[in-house]
Amino acid sequence: MSATERIEKTLESLVDFYGKEKRKKLCNDVVIHGRGASAASEFELDFARRLFGESKKKKVLVDYPISFGKYRTDSGKTKKKTIYSDILVTEQNFLKGIIEAKIDLGFLNYERYGIRKKNRSYFYEKKHNLFKKDYALLLQTGGFSYRYPVGFKHPKDFHIIIPKDAEVSRILLVVTRSNDHGRYEKFRESVIDSGFCFLCILENTHPNEHPEKNEDLREWSNRIKRKMHDEVWAKTKEIEETFGELLT
Repeated sequence: MSATERIEKTLESLVDFYGKEKRKKLCNDVVIHGRGASAASEFELDFARRLFGESKKKKVLVDYPISFGKYRTDSGKTKKKTIYSDILVTEQNFLKGIIEAKIDLGFLNYERYGIRKKNRSYFYEKKHNLFKKDYALLLQTGGFSYRYPVGFKHPKDFHIIIPKDAEVSRILLVVTRSNDHGRYEKFRESVIDSGFCFLCILENTHPNEHPEKNEDLREWSNRIKRKMHDEVWAKTKEIEETFGELLT
């Protein structure tokens, strides 16, 4: 199955997730549902499983705390830095790829990417790009560690080597450009400046679009999936080039 087919299946599952959340809000009950569950967490896990779940060589960390380097606290203590990458792809204890995945840019912490707002416009300042600095520091350390399983007694420590003589694939995936609040172009600039390949799948469709008036949710789901299909396959060359090396 190609990367494009796997991504399309992931996006269809994302629409199904949103459909379930919409149904919860329509229930006629004493207890009514407001804010939905985290679609981002579901998406990251499903995306990683569909792309790499059948691999016998790779181990993939999703939203996992990883520790590397050292820094000194205000109190003088020395600690390791910890970050949570969306998806880290490893193979035989070597880091092969980093994937950051965003459904949209609506709740983006844009200041972390060096993006500032002035007079209703956004601009990018390289010196404030903490996203770039964090990953530059990680890739310079030569390795990081993680514990498995998280939240259990006596977890086992694992160490992942970051190769010096091989390129680590770095990808930032945005599902849809919709709901970007005018930050898309500056965000793209920041990501590329950080050494990541930038890939946006959908230009005009959002997996969580509002249903039309009196539209049945099953009809809504099928309509969104048809719209997504055309947009996904219009990007197939870019998708395969972006993920091809990681899937081998």
